[in-house]
Amino acid sequence: MRRGEFKAWRTGVVAVLCAVLAAGTVVPAGAVSAAAPTSTLVTATKDAPPTIRWSHTPKRHLARKKATKRQSETETWRRPTFRWAGQDDRAGLRYEVRVREFFGARPGKGYATGWQTMSGETASSSYRPWVYAGRTLCVQARAVDTAGQRSAWTPKRCTTMPVQGSDLLGPQTSSAYRNARTTVGQGRNQQVTMGGSWKVKGGAVRIGVAASPGAGELDVYVGKRKIGHVDARSSKRRVKYVTVDPRKDFGWGKLRLVGTEGVVDVHSYVILP
Repeated sequence: MRRGEFKAWRTGVVAVLCAVLAAGTVVPAGAVSAAAPTSTLVTATKDAPPTIRWSHTPKRHLARKKATKRQSETETWRRPTFRWAGQDDRAGLRYEVRVREFFGARPGKGYATGWQTMSGETASSSYRPWVYAGRTLCVQARAVDTAGQRSAWTPKRCTTMPVQGSDLLGPQTSSAYRNARTTVGQGRNQQVTMGGSWKVKGGAVRIGVAASPGAGELDVYVGKRKIGHVDARSSKRRVKYVTVDPRKDFGWGKLRLVGTEGVVDVHSYVILP
């Protein structure tokens, strides 16, 4: 083939190939086409944060406790257990614990009262705080995984230890702790100031009385303000708890119980937030 003929033949072949490509790929009958490889983008699923729930919380109001050799009459306490359960797809959960303590009584203006907040971190799934007489303690927890992700806080759970025994009227070591009571009689001068010279502030007062068919009644004051009434009468002898909850918070003032009818034996009280 001469040089000029080859050049013309090559030009014709190129033109034919361009036309085929423009029209689309032609696959002969019986042939298998090789599909172009496709790429699949895999997105990693974000690790979900841990979850947490309460598995055990103590009673809202702890029972009275007799003093032991390890406890003085003025430092009675209990150690209730708060327990939670955390869940996560990773091992090694830790827990942040937030504690708020309320103490609604003080001997003078220089003493801090009201809410005090504490926090810490632990690998344990339980917490045993000291709850001292006259105080309310509230606990929350949340889980933290190894990636630093945190669960929501658990709902707040609270418990309270009452003031009782010889602490009812202030430090009085002459009374036997287990049998200590304060009696409120009827009459203008028949009143008892709880806690001696201490003043109180809070949202409610919970008073424990010895109830019976012949028991009496009393009014509850903080300072000069009357905040409620307690009726200790009952069809049978028992321990009766009455929560005096005025519409507005009270304080600072001395907690006074004033008899209005008969006699009332008071064995415990606590100021609530």
